[in-house]
Amino acid sequence: KGHKMWHWAFSHLLPKGLYPSAKFDKENIVLMTWAQHQLWEFHPHKLREKEEWRWVFEKRERLKKEYHEIMALGRQ
Repeated sequence: KGHKMWHWAFSHLLPKGLYPSAKFDKENIVLMTWAQHQLWEFHPHKLREKEEWRWVFEKRERLKKEYHEIMALGRQ
């Protein structure tokens, strides 16, 4: 069955509340340990300068750009 807290292993790069259409986008979901998930969700500023987290921030920025481009097209 697995542990009841399995959901922490998945983290959204774009927050579900701000980007609801990206909630189930596979590109927006990454695997993380519990400790990584806690840092990402509550203290991302502590991770910004860490080399091993660079790809996460870069991917999040790319996804934001893509999301906003899609939304702009939808308004035309």
